[in-house]
Amino acid sequence: MYLNTSEWHLIRRHLNIPKPRADRRGRPRANDRLALEGIIHVLVKGLRWQDIPPHYPGYVSCFERYRKWSEDGSFQRAFTELLKQKD
Repeated sequence: MYLNTSEWHLIRRHLNIPKPRADRRGRPRANDRLALEGIIHVLVKGLRWQDIPPHYPGYVSCFERYRKWSEDGSFQRAFTELLKQKD
């Protein structure tokens, strides 16, 4: 499942996305939009995280984002906003 650009811009502001490190050290963060699309793909298709297709970020990245966004309420806020716009 792919998000169109307007859906992504609507959802992005509700997700807790950390700012990049000022010193640019460490591994680059996987693309948040692709990670979210991977999460949606797994949830809609009922897949195991390990079975996520290769064009999405790795399953550990997607699962960790899902876990963090679920725990802090970001996921719920983002999709509540998206559903409001769909009505």
